[in-house]
Amino acid sequence: MAEGLESGLRAAGPIAATLDDASLTAFAESVELAVAAAYDAAATQLDDPVDARTGAVYAAHHRSHAEAFARLAGSSGGGTANARLATVLAGQLAALTAPTDVVRFLVGLENRLAATHQYLSGALTNAETAALVATVLPVEAAHAAVLGLLLGGGPRDVVPGGGFQSPVLRFDPSQFPVS
Repeated sequence: MAEGLESGLRAAGPIAATLDDASLTAFAESVELAVAAAYDAAATQLDDPVDARTGAVYAAHHRSHAEAFARLAGSSGGGTANARLATVLAGQLAALTAPTDVVRFLVGLENRLAATHQYLSGALTNAETAALVATVLPVEAAHAAVLGLLLGGGPRDVVPGGGFQSPVLRFDPSQFPVS
């Protein structure tokens, strides 16, 4: 169900050891805001009221996650969406015409976000930030599952490979630097 989302995005490489916790936390904030913006854009393309309401709730969740990351990022946080990622996602959404394709796109987006948080859980050293990531990651995975169920899919349809989140799918800070 994640087809199309990988277009224009290369697979992530090894964990960026050069980024400190504050930078990774600012990255998480910026990615959450880019995803919230993608949900805002998707809202105009969803004709089913349940899909539209679910998208609005998930956009609010992502803004809440961004606020939590911003508190921990301190002065490293920017309070803005990751510009490069937001541009890529907006372009991909604009190319979709069917509402079911938009929901499939959102499933893939949530899977990539869950994979990003899984990546962060192995890269962070600060216990408070790692705890936040551990709290947010299952929410993103649940978003993917619920959206997939709205499409009538099952677990094997929702998570690529039918199993755990793949770290290869994550958004990479070196590919989407915080601006």
